[in-house]
Formats: sequence, structure tokens, C-alpha cells
Amino acid sequence: MTLIDSLKRLERAGSENSRATAKLHQAVREVADLIEHTVPHNVMLPWGYIVEDRESNIGATTLLFRRSDEYDEWTGKPILECVDYDGGRWLHGDFNADMTGYGQTREVSLRFAADIASGLLDEIATFIEARGSEAEEAAKHLEAVAR
Repeated sequence: MTLIDSLKRLERAGSENSRATAKLHQAVREVADLIEHTVPHNVMLPWGYIVEDRESNIGATTLLFRRSDEYDEWTGKPILECVDYDGGRWLHGDFNADMTGYGQTREVSLRFAADIASGLLDEIATFIEARGSEAEEAAKHLEAVAR
């Protein structure tokens, strides 16, 4: 193989990798969007996922995070990995809403895809159903007392 052939091969491989990664990120954003519009916000979901609203001086956005196995060295809290944010360092361009470290990464997208393939959506559905049943039972007890 000549140097020219090797360079062409490298260019093709790079283009294919970029296309596949963009396709992965888009699919992840679509599934994350469905979750964000279906589940309660600020409630820890199965497998360490949580939907949170993030605000800037310009507006707000809803994002899906996954609690990492790593901890922040200063706060001691688990690091949240954003599943679907692709908007750049500043939320809505607002310098007061720094999103450094929250950008969508290939690793987080692959982990999310693996979790979906392993049954995450069913786990979340079971969790939401249990919350609904719990609320109905509590309401019945309160209604009985109010009568």
C-alpha cells in the first residue's frame, strides 16, 4: 500500500467515524427527549439517571443526566454526565450559565445506548408505574380520612 492509499484510507475511516458518531448522538438525543417529556423532573430514576431543568438568564432547557461512578474532588458529590446537551459551553450563549463538562460525549452516548439495549426504558416505566400506584394508594387513605 502506498502512502497516498494510506492517506485515502485514513480519510475515509475518519469520515465514516464522524458520520457514525453524529448518527449515534442524534439517536441518543431523540430517546433522551422522549424520556425528558415523560418522567418527573428532579427525581432519581433507575440506573442513576435524572432529568433536570437548567436555567440561564435567557431561558431554560431540560436535560437528561446520568450519575457517574466518579466523584467531584471538591464537593464529594457524584459527577453528572449529560446525555444529550450539544449546545456549547454557555447555555443559550449566557456567560452566567457555564456548561463546561456537560457536552455530549461519545462515551456517554455509547453507555446510554448500552443501557437502553439492556432494558433501561422498561426499568423507568416500572418505576413510574410504582410511583403512580403509590400516589393512588395515598390519595385513597386521605380521601377516607376526609370523609
